[in-house]
Amino acid sequence: MHLASRDGRRARYGLPASAVASLAVVLALWMGAVLVGPIRPALQELLKLAGLPSVVVAGLLMLAFGIVLASLGPAEATSEARVEPLLPRPSMPPGRRQRPVLSLHALEPGAGATSLCFNIGVRLAAEGLVPEGDGARRPRPVCLLQTGQLTHALGLEPAALSDYLSRNPVSVGEELVGLAVRHPTGCELLAVNEGVLNGQRLKLLIPLLRRFYDAILIDCPAGDRWLAEVAVDLSELVLPVALPTRRSASAAAAWADEAWRRGFEGRTAVVVNRIGAGDRVPAELVAGYLHQLQIPDDHLAAAGDSHGVPWVLVSASDAGRQLTEAVDAALAEFFRQESGRAA
Repeated sequence: MHLASRDGRRARYGLPASAVASLAVVLALWMGAVLVGPIRPALQELLKLAGLPSVVVAGLLMLAFGIVLASLGPAEATSEARVEPLLPRPSMPPGRRQRPVLSLHALEPGAGATSLCFNIGVRLAAEGLVPEGDGARRPRPVCLLQTGQLTHALGLEPAALSDYLSRNPVSVGEELVGLAVRHPTGCELLAVNEGVLNGQRLKLLIPLLRRFYDAILIDCPAGDRWLAEVAVDLSELVLPVALPTRRSASAAAAWADEAWRRGFEGRTAVVVNRIGAGDRVPAELVAGYLHQLQIPDDHLAAAGDSHGVPWVLVSASDAGRQLTEAVDAALAEFFRQESGRAA
């Protein structure tokens, strides 16, 4: 099922009319790199201690992202404008459950499930709201991330969680929450080595995490069938993450069959990640799904992942805008109050 594109037009990463603005941005980023780059680790630690408002944190993160771009050098940062593929608007199942669980399942290695899990958590923490008393507060999400390039860039160490789970095979306590690392946006992160988070341990973790967190995001690696089955049973929103390849298409078709057989097709949306301008999404990759999200291949997202910077907060990121629209639709309860406040 394909929906109409956002405007019916092809968007571009760069437009001639924005050349002057782009020059100003590059100058600002260069200044940020010179002035802030050497003290970035200390600045992040200061943010954790100061508890600054999320709008300030988001601004500083966008400055940090600019520093990343500045560090890429002229060959990468000033590459020729590329055409974004014509993509359908996101179609997502609406989530209405309090303290929802989202599971992301890589359909092949390198599909980008870890990056999407982290960026969804950041979007919730930085921009969402949950009612509290007579007002509202920012949500407290937690992401369970598989170890890899992104967790290394974020400075996450999986050893503490692995040791804790090995010492507590049949029960977990509140001390586990203290192992999470708080990102400056407010999202909390736990790194998990491959094979450590099995189905039985996930069943132990979720009831505990629900007591402390407003949303739980689980990054499931490709090939772990038992973990995937348990995660699906516990999740309100299930996101198989694919690439526009035949390998992913074959896996996605099997996932769709399983979803219809077990009755979770209504809370599943296939994510086709990193679609290039010349890529053709195989029809069988999305044909069996009621909902889908297609995300363009975005050099800003790639740079963010390699440096541990969330690209979903960067307005210039085409991937970020597509993911933001999808998250806001799937988890509307977290953003409805924000819209009302803006009105």
